[in-house]
Formats: sequence, C-alpha cells, structure tokens
Amino acid sequence: MKQPHLRGSFALALAMLLSTGCAAEPLKEAAAPSPAITEPSRPGIELIYVPKTLDETAAIAKLVQDDFEIRAVLEQADSEALQAAEAYRRAALNLRSAEGGPDSPAAKEELAKLYKAAAEKVARYQGLIQTQRDRYEDYLKKYPDDWYQRHRYAWFLADHHLEEEAADEWRRVIEQAPTFPYAYNNLGTLYNHMGRDLEAMMLYRKAIELYPDDANFHLNLAVSYSTHRAEAMKQFGWDLPRVFHECILSYQRARALAPKDAEIAYDLASQYVLAKFFDVQNTADEAVEAWKYYLALDLTPTQRAVGNRNLATICLKQKNDPAAAQKLLEEALPLMPGDGTLKMLLDQSKAAQTKPAEESEK
Repeated sequence: MKQPHLRGSFALALAMLLSTGCAAEPLKEAAAPSPAITEPSRPGIELIYVPKTLDETAAIAKLVQDDFEIRAVLEQADSEALQAAEAYRRAALNLRSAEGGPDSPAAKEELAKLYKAAAEKVARYQGLIQTQRDRYEDYLKKYPDDWYQRHRYAWFLADHHLEEEAADEWRRVIEQAPTFPYAYNNLGTLYNHMGRDLEAMMLYRKAIELYPDDANFHLNLAVSYSTHRAEAMKQFGWDLPRVFHECILSYQRARALAPKDAEIAYDLASQYVLAKFFDVQNTADEAVEAWKYYLALDLTPTQRAVGNRNLATICLKQKNDPAAAQKLLEEALPLMPGDGTLKMLLDQSKAAQTKPAEESEK
C-alpha cells in the first residue's frame, strides 16, 4: 500500500516577485516528487509568502538556487555513503570467516581502512546537509515572517530523514500560516511515520477541509483509514463497515481528482481485497468496476498483466465466471510469461469450465 505523500512546491523556477506587493503566482515544480500546487478553489487559501523588499526577493532566489543545486550533490553523497558502509559490512563478514580470523593484523588493517572510508563518506553527506541547514537558518533569522521558506526547509529536513526537526518546522508554519493546507498534510505524513496515527488522520482531514482539490490529501486519508481503523472507530464513533465506506470514498475522491493516475486507481481497486477485515461482504461487483477502470488507463505491460490477473481472480473465485477469467489470463500471460500465478489461475479457469461437462457425463 502506498505511503502517505508529502506535498508542496519545490522548484528551481521560483516565481520571482519583481516588486514589493505584487501578487504571488502558483509555483511550478521542477524535479519535484509531486505535481505543482494549483490555484485553490476556495478564497483565502495561502499558497505562497509575498516578500516585502527586493533584497528579500533576491535572498529567496539565492536560497532556492542553493537548495536545488545541493540536492543533486546530496543524492550522490548519500549513495556513496551507503556503498561504502555496505563494503565495510561485507568485508567484516568475509574476514570473520577468513584464515587467521578477524584478530589478524591484516584483517584489522583492512577493516580499519574500510571503516575510515565509510565514516568519511557519511561525514561528507552530513556536512552537506548541515551546509544547507545553515543557509535556511540564516535566512529565517533575517526574514522570520517567511513561512513559505520555512515550509521548504521542513521539506528539506524530511527528505533527509530529520523527521523531528521537520515536524517542528511544519508546526511553526501552521502557526504562521494557518490556512496553508500543505503544512497540515506534510506534518500528518511525518506523524504517520512517527506512530502518531490519529493526529496524522486529523491533519489530513484539516488539509482537505482547507483545500479539497488535491488528490494526495484524499489518498493519504484513505490509507490512514485503512491502516488505522481502530483509531478512526474510536475518534468518530464508526463501526468497521463505516470505516471501510469512508476509506473507499476517500480513494474515489482521490481518483476523481487524478483520473489518469494509475497508482491511485490501483490502490482503490486493491482495497476491496481487505473488505472482509472490515466485516464487509459482497464487494465483488464494485471491485470488478474498479479494476476495469484501472485497465482502461495507459498502463505498462506489467501493470496490465497484474490488473488482468487481479480481475481474473475475482471473476474465477467470486463471480463464478471462469470463461471471463480465462480470457483475461490469456491476455496477461504473454505480458508476464514467467509468472507462475498466472499459469496456475489459467489452469484453474480451464478446469472449472470442463468440470460441469465431466459431471454430466457421469
């Protein structure tokens, strides 16, 4: 199941405000993990902080440029640190079983070299993070009212696994800009990772209350309902079937807002497999429609094969339609010829169609 999404505008192409007091435009994303913020349907929703002076505008441009450039360097540094740490780990395991054992001078020297190399790579990665943190901190000391750059700072922290620090910053964003919906969504995502599940759920609901037109807000809430049903029942007084109903509604709202998003459509269709855990029966027809919607989208061969397989499973085991299942599976098998489940289901579909004839002959 998909993890909740962080959202917000991260871009090199920050909409430059050429003079004090001009209106802010929605930001465009560049190499960002999520789509651009669009113009909100409700008035009064804050999208971006408006700088007060040209100096502040220039400082924002510099900060964004630095952020954009250092992210690429950080990605490489992170990869190198992980590789060096893995090399040390593998060598340590190998040397333990080597002749002479780990206490031999050669083994100790080799491990020491690998440890030093890994430590240097990690230190470089952490140093780069600290460099950009210092830039954000210096900017925010000079321009403390700029809640939007604080939002981007929180996102930077979250991207580099500093969740507690990121949560602190997003809480401050909410204090400064209480109608900025992405701060609530992103803080909710951090809380979800930190085990603060009910708080996360309520933050997703608040984000939707402020701005109901972002698909990922509804997707995050759907995932929250699905994985934290006990918290939803206690908070809202719902029974299990009501939680499932609300979960499906949230998925459907997300799909309606992003009708061509294959992942959202897949997550909605897949949710019906869990219906029995919510004491909900007879969802086969709804599941069939959801999988048909998914299969009508622009999919990769593997996605299409998996969709066919899942729909065929419902046709075979719930709808008692082995012929339809066989057709779907025969379409899927050339797309994933090595998939054993496809072959097994195809055999079952064929057998189910011959069984009545065999029984009548007896």
